[in-house]
Amino acid sequence: MDSTISILACGIFRPELERILPQLAEESGDPDLTLRFVEAALHVDDKRLKGGIEAEAEAMAQNECAPTALLYGRMCHPEMCQLAAKMDASLPKEANCIELLLDPRRKKELDESGEIFYMTGGWLASWQEIFRQGNRWDEVDARINFGRYDRILVLDAGCVEIDEETLFAFFDYTQTPVEVEPIDLTYFKDAVRNLIRARSLPEESDRKPR
Repeated sequence: MDSTISILACGIFRPELERILPQLAEESGDPDLTLRFVEAALHVDDKRLKGGIEAEAEAMAQNECAPTALLYGRMCHPEMCQLAAKMDASLPKEANCIELLLDPRRKKELDESGEIFYMTGGWLASWQEIFRQGNRWDEVDARINFGRYDRILVLDAGCVEIDEETLFAFFDYTQTPVEVEPIDLTYFKDAVRNLIRARSLPEESDRKPR
């Protein structure tokens, strides 16, 4: 495996990545594993997200640490697989951040209980920037968009403080019950470890827009 490891990641993963990074660096034998983030709020606009990823990748390349791994879900942008291929970076097989953090067996169990909107602790901490400022949703917009869900489930890996005031504020904004689902980082750590180890490009069939 290439000894140089540089991860370009969505900022939504910052708390979880910073928790597991020391262990991953030790495992890889590279204590100086490079990590750079793209602003999470760009996710609401495909054009801005693509531009943000390309700009950060270019900045990394100029510092001689071009990304070897792109930590995004494959469905986070219509051209995500092409972006990864262009920068010769590995990409997870998972579709989005929820699939990267939550064991699929547990998600299947939860999905059977009703319509759920999943969030990470980072999403909840940044909900104003993502929904009010990014999507430009007022309370009416939020209640229309969240109205089809039975509940909002916040995945809590213990990396972000989730307080009652924030939970209540988000509930007041959406009028959809907000609950917390404790998780550990075992599944996420395995996904990132596999990403670091993968040095081949995505399969040709995966490069097509979906």
